[in-house]
Amino acid sequence: MKMMKRVRKSFAKIGELIEKPHLIDMQRLSFEKFLQMDVDPDQRGDFGLHGIFKNIFPIVDFNELCSLEYVRYNLGEPKYTVAECTQRGMSYEASVKITVRLITYDVDPDTEVKSIRDIKEQSVYLGNMPLMTKSGVFIVNGTERVIVSQLQRSPGLFFAHDGGKSHALGKLLYSARIIPVRGSWIDLDFDAKDVLHVRIDRRRKFPATTLLKALGTDSLLLQDIVKDVDPGDINLSEVLLRFFYTVERVFVDGESISKQFIPEVAVGLRATADIVHPETGEVLAKKNRKIGKKLAQKIVDAGIDRVETEAENIIGSFTAHDVIDPTTGEVILLCNTEVTEDALEAVVAAGIPYFDILYIDGIKVSDSFRKTLALDKVNTQEEALLDIYRRLRPSSPPTVAEASKFFDNMFFNPDTYDLSVVGRFKLNAKLGLNTDVEQRTLDNEDILLS
Repeated sequence: MKMMKRVRKSFAKIGELIEKPHLIDMQRLSFEKFLQMDVDPDQRGDFGLHGIFKNIFPIVDFNELCSLEYVRYNLGEPKYTVAECTQRGMSYEASVKITVRLITYDVDPDTEVKSIRDIKEQSVYLGNMPLMTKSGVFIVNGTERVIVSQLQRSPGLFFAHDGGKSHALGKLLYSARIIPVRGSWIDLDFDAKDVLHVRIDRRRKFPATTLLKALGTDSLLLQDIVKDVDPGDINLSEVLLRFFYTVERVFVDGESISKQFIPEVAVGLRATADIVHPETGEVLAKKNRKIGKKLAQKIVDAGIDRVETEAENIIGSFTAHDVIDPTTGEVILLCNTEVTEDALEAVVAAGIPYFDILYIDGIKVSDSFRKTLALDKVNTQEEALLDIYRRLRPSSPPTVAEASKFFDNMFFNPDTYDLSVVGRFKLNAKLGLNTDVEQRTLDNEDILLS
């Protein structure tokens, strides 16, 4: 009896739009890209196995008189075929040899200038590299093995919150994390008292302002703040407060107190006194009237740069710098200190014409950074570097030079820190930066804006 051929019919209304991918090709092509076997050894890109060697080398001795540099690597031919490895219980692999260059230097004892004394180049056998077959498997001791790709936490900057689970009233506690491909992690998180803490490599937490002080003032974001300040007189606490907060100037003239009019700050607030046009005498805003954008612009156009206020509106605010008696040199109010009634009377009695306060309304502008700075016990960049070194290396005696080098290696040295192209792209997207994606280390702006 003749067998009838079964005809397969499709009743789908939509045809096949795209060709089904060969799923094993993804692993095979990825492994080929990793080895770059078909590329000339001197023309390989800085990724895959070649990129790993480039990151490890050069290796320099302690005195920096010898340097071992990586040149290229070569893959040998497999000793057995896939079928022979399966039959004999062998592994399908190829030998890996790298070419390294040893450079030795001489140092002039007078000028300390280094000059090359000798260069040697040699091929070194490292070991055997398993090779993938055309079917996407490896032959290990005659048995087919499949490598399952492991999910890895993507590098970059991530913001999150605890969903209100940690606070009794359900308050959201926010956190941020900077994750590199290689190097130290930075974790930033708020506690129940709105103090911002930082952890480096999940070690002991400490105030985030200590980390910011360790960066110093070498940042484009801080240049406008410190450009007119003598380097020896820079107060890091004051610089950071002026960066994160809007500063209002309070003018004291006997019993009369007035405050600088800043349109961005005044919008949405109520006038503390009648605001009168200086030329026409027209009342632009009566006391307790809410100031909108148009009214704020009208006040600016009238040439009004300060408005009268009452002492009770100043009491409870916090200073943006040290308030010093000009005659005696006595510090009446320290930076980031609450203005009390007694302190304000002392300022009036000392004849101080003005001082600056921080604009904090508790709604749009939080006082969390000010609170964090108040808990911070370090004052200078050197103290901050030593404090971080002691926390991360408690068993080693700290010096400023060693602490500075240790801090630089954690985030700013490409040999020990790699954010990757993906991490840099995500960091730029989250912070609105235009840093080149090829810059795979952090800079001061990244940490300040995070």
